[in-house]
Amino acid sequence: LEILEDLPDVDEVYVPIGGGGLAAGVLIAIKEKNPKIKVIGVQSRSFPSMYESVKNGSLTSSGGERTIADGISVKVPGQTTFSIIKELIDEIVLVDDSEIIKAMFLLMERMKFVVEPAGVVGLAYLISAKPSPGKKVVTILTGGNVDMYLLGQIVDKGLATMGRLLKLSILLPDRPGAFKEIVDEISAANANIVEVVHDRLSSNISAGSAGVTLSLETQGKDQADKLIETLKKKNIQFRLLT
Repeated sequence: LEILEDLPDVDEVYVPIGGGGLAAGVLIAIKEKNPKIKVIGVQSRSFPSMYESVKNGSLTSSGGERTIADGISVKVPGQTTFSIIKELIDEIVLVDDSEIIKAMFLLMERMKFVVEPAGVVGLAYLISAKPSPGKKVVTILTGGNVDMYLLGQIVDKGLATMGRLLKLSILLPDRPGAFKEIVDEISAANANIVEVVHDRLSSNISAGSAGVTLSLETQGKDQADKLIETLKKKNIQFRLLT
């Protein structure tokens, strides 16, 4: 009801679906006031139980893959919520963990909101699919139950996805000055080294060589791409790990 009070001419509302309680309540409230407003449910691709149930016309067990959106990890929806959603929902769409991570990262960086994975699936779909150009759209954000260790991983993965955190595995000749040549190229590109792991002992590294794993901060994808291109031109052997 707050949505309709603040934005009475809203075109679409996106709502997370797990067992379906929140979605069912939103559907009843919105469709009673204005049946023309589209309500779209969003589920994790790893647990698409309501999506499959509505598609099949009956309760369907679905899901079981690992997902960070544990708050909507429901294998079988409830009968009551399924009946309401089946009758009133306009569409159900799916998102994967990488899309959820991107949405969480953007919310934290730009809005300073910490929202749990299950609560950002609507925004995740809007960011990835961009389904409604020109429409007035609302997405419901709900819950802040995020493990701090997971939060750190999401920040790192978000930075990596945007090209702002690079991880490279480089094979160098084990001689004085070899690593400095790499550092000089990184410095010239204005990137920042945040971690170095040096390895001579792994079985895949031949005698006379050394493996170096570097974690680098960059200003964005363009800068990261330029650095990668420079390393290739210098015939430096490396693998991109992110």
